[in-house]
Amino acid sequence: MQELKLHSQHLNEELALPVYCSKPVTPLYHSIGIKETEVKTTDGAVRNFIEPNRALAHALQAKQVRYHYHEFDGDHSWTYWQPDLPIGLKKVIEM
Repeated sequence: MQELKLHSQHLNEELALPVYCSKPVTPLYHSIGIKETEVKTTDGAVRNFIEPNRALAHALQAKQVRYHYHEFDGDHSWTYWQPDLPIGLKKVIEM
């Protein structure tokens, strides 16, 4: 099994650059909450998670890879991730 699921991922240049520069062959499910605009990170900073995730989604969709992007009505918390886990796993297995 070589599927990948990104869930509410904080993206910076170090994480996103390899994706922009290559064509992933692994099926990828990617989800983010539409209210993840001001997420407090472990370093104390407040970051917008949704905009960089949308940019990554656009780049991956342009590469025509096995990829599913989903925005849910929620924020950066387990309350929203938990019900999305089985959905994401099912999607990557179907890809």
